Amino acid sequence: MTAAIDSGRRRFLGVTAALGAVAAGGLFAGWARPALAGPARMVTIGAAVTETVWALGAGDRIVAVDTTSMSPAEAQRLPKVGYMRTLAAEGVIATGATRVIADDGAGPASTLDQIRAAGIDLRMVTSATRIDQVEAAIVAVGDAIDLHDPAVALGLQVTAALAEVAEAALALPVHPSVMCLIGVGNAGLMAAGRDTAAAAVIRLAGGRNAFELSADYAPISAEAAAAMAPEVLAMPTHAIARLGGREAVLALPQLRLTPAAMAGRLIAIDSRALSGLGPSTADVATAFAADLAQVMG
Repeated sequence: MTAAIDSGRRRFLGVTAALGAVAAGGLFAGWARPALAGPARMVTIGAAVTETVWALGAGDRIVAVDTTSMSPAEAQRLPKVGYMRTLAAEGVIATGATRVIADDGAGPASTLDQIRAAGIDLRMVTSATRIDQVEAAIVAVGDAIDLHDPAVALGLQVTAALAEVAEAALALPVHPSVMCLIGVGNAGLMAAGRDTAAAAVIRLAGGRNAFELSADYAPISAEAAAAMAPEVLAMPTHAIARLGGREAVLALPQLRLTPAAMAGRLIAIDSRALSGLGPSTADVATAFAADLAQVMG
């Protein structure tokens, strides 16, 4: 079985190379960025929105982002206007932006109304929570920044990359159940249910989401976690650090009786897997699949 797992890992790593995945130089190396038209100063709200605008070659027009927008690396150096679900209009207006492109989960509604009242062109786009929605989400962002045709081309490229990763997942000899978690406060935990970006990445990587009973993120108890018996736990690096490191996470009362914790199977998942599906999802899923193969080996 180990040889089969190694073969599966090599195939996933080969897919990564073939995709020209996200690297320090930017998204989708080799992507021919189009000549630009459209707004000169933009604020982007939502990780996938920001990433898509950058992938379309319009990153130099972004003047500020929300705190979920961590990719590409250049976005981290831009001013922040707050968390996407708790925005304040004053911070957005102060950027001098002429257009705001926001994930449909952004808010609150009163803030969005104030942004519109200030004369800023606010365009809401529907985010993707399933792999089959990613292409449409990319095109929606392209339409919001007046780059429809390039977005259609990028959407097709991303769809092909996602299909290749999904095909590679079928070759894996095992498809473990995975529970993806975020930390809340010092000890509270929430698990990713169905219709979340994390669940989509788990499936794309060849795993099975252990928390399909919930439609979103929900608190997880020790009894529920033990009953779901995840074989692997996944948590963003920053959450693992905040909770005291790997051993501390595995010893949490909510998790310590799960097969994953007892076997020491905890993966530090890329935070992009939790913040939205977009141009880098194939890369994120590829890396996660390789990690799954390693811990199950």
